[in-house]
Amino acid sequence: MGILEGKNSPPHDQRFRNRIPRTIYQLRDMFLTPRLPGAVNGTNAEPGPGTRSELLNICSIIHGKLQLFNAGVASSFYYDAQTREPGRGMITQLENLVNPTVLALGWLSSGNINNGFIIAGTSVFVNYFAGWISILTTAVLNSDYAAVFLRSAGAYHFMKGDTNGSNNFVLEYITDNSSTASLTPGWYLNTVNSNVDNIIVPNDLWLPSPLLSDGFGAVPNVIDYGGVSDGTPTRVGLGGDARKAFFDGANSYCDIYSADVNNKFDGAEGSVIIRGRVSAAGVWADGNTRYILAISVNANNTVELYKTAAAGTLRWQYAAGAVVDFVATAGHADTGFMTIGSTWSAAADEFKAFKDGSQEGVTQNGLGVWAGNLSAISTVVGAGFIGPGLIWDGWIADGILLYGVVATPAQMATIHTHLDAGTLTEQILDSEFGINNWSWWKLNESFTSDGEGHAEGIAGGIGSGGDGLKFDEPVGAFDYLTNTFHCSFTETVAPVASPAALAVSDIKKQDIIISANLTRSAGEVGIVARYSTGGNYVAAYHNGANAFLDEYVSGVRNNLLLVAAAYGAGNPIRLILDGTAARLYYNDVLIGTAVIDVDIPSSTKHGAFSSIADNTIDDLTIYARGTNGEYELLESF
Repeated sequence: MGILEGKNSPPHDQRFRNRIPRTIYQLRDMFLTPRLPGAVNGTNAEPGPGTRSELLNICSIIHGKLQLFNAGVASSFYYDAQTREPGRGMITQLENLVNPTVLALGWLSSGNINNGFIIAGTSVFVNYFAGWISILTTAVLNSDYAAVFLRSAGAYHFMKGDTNGSNNFVLEYITDNSSTASLTPGWYLNTVNSNVDNIIVPNDLWLPSPLLSDGFGAVPNVIDYGGVSDGTPTRVGLGGDARKAFFDGANSYCDIYSADVNNKFDGAEGSVIIRGRVSAAGVWADGNTRYILAISVNANNTVELYKTAAAGTLRWQYAAGAVVDFVATAGHADTGFMTIGSTWSAAADEFKAFKDGSQEGVTQNGLGVWAGNLSAISTVVGAGFIGPGLIWDGWIADGILLYGVVATPAQMATIHTHLDAGTLTEQILDSEFGINNWSWWKLNESFTSDGEGHAEGIAGGIGSGGDGLKFDEPVGAFDYLTNTFHCSFTETVAPVASPAALAVSDIKKQDIIISANLTRSAGEVGIVARYSTGGNYVAAYHNGANAFLDEYVSGVRNNLLLVAAAYGAGNPIRLILDGTAARLYYNDVLIGTAVIDVDIPSSTKHGAFSSIADNTIDDLTIYARGTNGEYELLESF
């Protein structure tokens, strides 16, 4: 007996009891009554509901199975028409798949497969637009069941008992082809050697929920990775360009106010150092005032670093007791990172400005007397105040605030050198300025998936999901740009010799289907899977001429697939991983299959990849294959 037969089929997994009740079938046929060829058409499904229809009246029911009477003659066998709904599924049992000429099953339109599988010889295909995509190219004789669940366009295609011997329902592919509204569940048969049995169409709607889904429409958060030194340094140096946050000139800011900062801040004696860059040369002449840092009580007591409305002008300002001291220099056109900062000392009656480790302008004298507590509204990085307003347009990497310590010119140069090289550590800050005398803000974007890369959705939440997961950027950096994931910075990190940017999220699954839409400016752009530190991961990408699948083992690149594939902006790339087996598609064309090195760790971190800035990625979506029983619910319908 098959798993869908009888009253003793496995109960629902407890996790789904409240989501999918015991189903009432729209169609169920177990082929209980023997019937000769010509006597099947128009009969009722057993135990029903459903009515059978046949194109050529050459099918029979023998030993509780549907069989074709004449080999080599094709016939469509189908049931009552169903209205397409996302989540409407068909599940059927396959038997005796002995090199069938053609066995097509799924959702038919006018007697032809509209959404489904074709099993031909030892290959399996799913339909896409007017053609077919090869998804499995080795023996499929172990297959027990197939399931096709409709999307608003296309379908999710499952098999139970796949080529790797899995005894679970496994998600084999996702299509988005024809959105034909009226379809009939059934088969297209052209072989006498194969049987089908146990067809059901559940009354309940169901779709697999993505593990991660991101349309990149949400606004990322800028977060503070620093804080006041606790006297026990542990962090290693990751300064400079390796970590940074993008400020969009319209909505971004990073709130650095805390009671601790307010208590330790010294308006009479102190220093600040911050590292950033504009997003483009034109920002210097955009006519806007843009703050990289503001630490203020009010307009009469403030430390400020900003670009003025005047073209190419930076201003360092210190106000205490309404006495304003400032340095302003023109002619700035930097598009790379710059380190800017200032020192103030009431005891020495001096205010100094610094850029890239050297003093800017002349020392200012005649300082006023600082008074008041810091404002929670205007103690902020990347804006003049929390509104936000006067927002920086570009990137900010690190910010260091010294409490009661006036940095010497030599110390300002030292910190700039370390930030520029990415070698700054807490130990260096303690050595230069003393334990507990500083805060180091290590800025970075905090990206969380928004769930909008998954276009389906059924009332009640079935089929939605994949949102709220955090992205880490172990290499380079991304930002959000016009609802896409935009590569803003690449870097070279040993042992990998070439520059790259990576953003990954831990979805707790190793065997996945991962897809994303790629728009290439130059270089390479794609997806990365099973990422772990030390240069171990799999990368699937396009370089404008070819689609690639590479594996990196301890930073050593091994090309697995390289196939010419016509590039198109926004075309999807899809990688399917199952153990060491990999399948790569570009624009829904099978690029090839490969075997991944067993030495690649079984990491569950997956995400985006680019070798050059300005490449973009959209609609990143990741599903579990089902190799760990994620779709066991299909056995309970």
